[in-house]
Amino acid sequence: MVIQWSDNPGFTKADRMRFIFTSSYTGASTGMNTLEGLEAMRMWPTYTAGVNIGLGDFSAAATDPQERLDILTCRVRIRRLPTDPEDATLNKFMVVDNDGVVHWRNLGNSDCEWTLQGTLGSNSNLSTAYLLNTGCPQMDKGVGIGIQIPKAKLDVLHNDFTGGLDPMAIQGSVTPNDPDVTFLGVLGLSEVQGNSTTVGYESFGVYGRAKNSRTMHGVEGQAMMADDQVGTEAIGVYGKATANTQASYGFAVGVYGTVSTPVTTNAWAGYFQGPVQITGSLYHGSSFIFSDESLKTNVQDLPNMADQLAALAPRSYSFTPEAQQRLMLPSGEQFGLIAQDVENVLPQVVSSTHVPAVLDSLGNEVAPALDLKAVNYVALIPLLIAGYQQQQATIAQLQNQINQCCASQGSSMAPQGEGNTKSASQNEGDVQEERLLVQPNPFTDHTTLQYYVPKTGKVSLQVSSSDGRTLGTLLEEQADAGAYSYEWNTTQLSPGTYFCALVVDGNVVVKRAVKVAR
Repeated sequence: MVIQWSDNPGFTKADRMRFIFTSSYTGASTGMNTLEGLEAMRMWPTYTAGVNIGLGDFSAAATDPQERLDILTCRVRIRRLPTDPEDATLNKFMVVDNDGVVHWRNLGNSDCEWTLQGTLGSNSNLSTAYLLNTGCPQMDKGVGIGIQIPKAKLDVLHNDFTGGLDPMAIQGSVTPNDPDVTFLGVLGLSEVQGNSTTVGYESFGVYGRAKNSRTMHGVEGQAMMADDQVGTEAIGVYGKATANTQASYGFAVGVYGTVSTPVTTNAWAGYFQGPVQITGSLYHGSSFIFSDESLKTNVQDLPNMADQLAALAPRSYSFTPEAQQRLMLPSGEQFGLIAQDVENVLPQVVSSTHVPAVLDSLGNEVAPALDLKAVNYVALIPLLIAGYQQQQATIAQLQNQINQCCASQGSSMAPQGEGNTKSASQNEGDVQEERLLVQPNPFTDHTTLQYYVPKTGKVSLQVSSSDGRTLGTLLEEQADAGAYSYEWNTTQLSPGTYFCALVVDGNVVVKRAVKVAR
């Protein structure tokens, strides 16, 4: 290696010192031309800022060192750092610009960056935009991640989903390692400081809004437990409202749902697939429906509902396996009504609902959409009450008429050739217990009135309409004690509800008879 001065035409004297290899460092060859040109270091006096020292082949790069220490290529390595303890009082750190020039800057927040709080090091907290921040932003500013102008205290925007990233702006996760500690993936707090009657209008701990997608969930919660795990609760969404008994409040709701779309578009404030349980100590688990007088107009008494109620057909049934799995419906024998049957009689209590299709994460349809009919069983309650009241009024009226011996003596409704017969094979025990049976019931054109006479006396069979009008006497005679039957031809009657009365020496038994259309 030689040290060579180089003349610069721009100066009056030699101004560069070059360190150049002239032979192989292995000693395998000698001579001035073996590694000539491999410049190891150059020293260049700038006359204004001292001497710049450069490491590298500046001849090949056709340039000079531009800094006090200028490394042309490769990297810098410090094999051994000082063993002295960290100096917590230092407040500067080294940075490198785009040209590779080393600079220094403060650790503080002088340029609106984050601030390390507490002891510097791995246990320090990173903070910004807090009250009395020595740098900026201050308390009234926001922090944006992925967005230039934040619209909240912390505004996170994620719109680049390349590289297989899930479309999530914020994700919180906690790995439990203590069975006695509550773990929270995300905690939202919205607390009003001061008098709540004068400060703030609404307070939301967590607020979710979904917009302009095929399937939108403002807030979704899932509770999943592996098959080999043991737990006591799995709750997807849990709502709790707590109010002090001494505080003045008028509304405390654990979970509140509302819908702004008209109900005719199949919109629900609450939609549940599966059994629903309601418990409560104050109202004993009751579910209340608004029924205040101030909310209603055009209030009318219900008409006679006997015919409509008689036309309803309660059934026993079981849900299909597909329905049990898709809609989480119960298994086993069930009791209720068929919506299509009810719609023919009381369309007001039947509605149509749409169950959306089930899609996987890629948007593929796993289960098709369903269009179903549902029955408002709650709406049937006032109809049943009205029917019961009307029936009781009719029975009371019939009993009063018979007790006063005011029954009509009109022509018999029994066609010629029909009458009562004493049945030797009749199960007298059953008839004695019921005194009067209508079998079958309901019926179409014919039915049988089975009755029992406990002792010899005057017997009468009479028929009235559902509104209490006496239609006639089927039978009136003196009969011995025993069981009898009467074949009743009802072809002259319209479908509807009727009442049959058995009068034996002033004692009355009334049974309802329902004729249905063929």
